[in-house]
Amino acid sequence: TESDTTSDGSVPWTYTVANSNTQYLALNQTASEVFTVTINDGKGGTLTQDVTVNIAGTNDVPVLTATDVAGVITEGSALSDAGSIAFADLDLTDRPTATETTKSVVATKAGGTELLLTAAQQAAIENAFTITPSTTNTNNGTINWNYSIAEGSLNFLAAGENVTAVFTVTVIDNNGSTLTQDVTVNITGTNDAPVLTATDVAGVITEGSALSDAGSIAFADL
Repeated sequence: TESDTTSDGSVPWTYTVANSNTQYLALNQTASEVFTVTINDGKGGTLTQDVTVNIAGTNDVPVLTATDVAGVITEGSALSDAGSIAFADLDLTDRPTATETTKSVVATKAGGTELLLTAAQQAAIENAFTITPSTTNTNNGTINWNYSIAEGSLNFLAAGENVTAVFTVTVIDNNGSTLTQDVTVNITGTNDAPVLTATDVAGVITEGSALSDAGSIAFADL
């Protein structure tokens, strides 16, 4: 508004909006508002002027919440575990996606020294980890992870031996911004009883001639 005056004047205008009220705009998105200012000379004469405000959006990085990022696997009993990572993106049109990579796999013996893994053992441990996005994901949602491994892939672990596998889940928004969250899976070995094979367990002794015989018993311990 302007006070009555006999001379020329001006009507200043301001536009102020809270940042939280524009966060929904993503990069390259805009919102335009047009306001009409009417000048009245008090004698019935009016003039109007539109004021246009353009609001440009920027990219907001998604926020991650580690809902459940620890898995426990025990040879012979608990061979699977699962959890989830929640994300929230203030940009309403963003549809974040996710990828996973193996960060590290460390195996140790009962005394704490390193246990060397074969290529097949390493691959089985890594391939047991998978991620699946929720079908209801929008700009907010959940990335579900699962770890499931066959008993036969862990039989090489003895009691007291342990594998710690760390997997990195990366959440990517539409504009290339990323956030990462590690998921740690601890695998504990148990004792497997050896298996015996009776290769030759029958002896024949004949007094006066055959006074000795021999054989063998084979064993295998996983």
